[in-house]
Amino acid sequence: MNSKVKGTMRGEIADSAMGHLSNAMVNAADVSERIAALHKGNLQAGAELSRLSIVFAEQAAKRVQDLGRTNIEMANAAFKAAAGATTPADMIAAQFEFMRSLSDGFVTEAARSRAAAAQFSSEVLDAVAHRFSALAEESRTNMPL
Repeated sequence: MNSKVKGTMRGEIADSAMGHLSNAMVNAADVSERIAALHKGNLQAGAELSRLSIVFAEQAAKRVQDLGRTNIEMANAAFKAAAGATTPADMIAAQFEFMRSLSDGFVTEAARSRAAAAQFSSEVLDAVAHRFSALAEESRTNMPL
């Protein structure tokens, strides 16, 4: 083989290697961009879940304050009713009424808390499902078959 042919073959091999290297670099950049987009989406979903959690915690704290205020008012009314009782039967009736109102309040608040927790869970699951749906769609559309 003469040196001119050898030089041409070296040039072709070098050009081919440079082409493969260039393709690899483009593919690596594309993969890096996709990974960055994936992490950005995960961070956005995490931020949404944090926002939902904060709203739920604020609502729960406000509800606890309202319940505390209501229970103090109920206890004051019960003490006044008991203090105004003139017979033992009136005293027992006032205590019974207070206990009944506490029991009714507990049942009502348990139902309300259960509904709030279910709504919060639903919102969290919706946000998570949305993220997984977006990931599934992304992988379906961007994965070569």
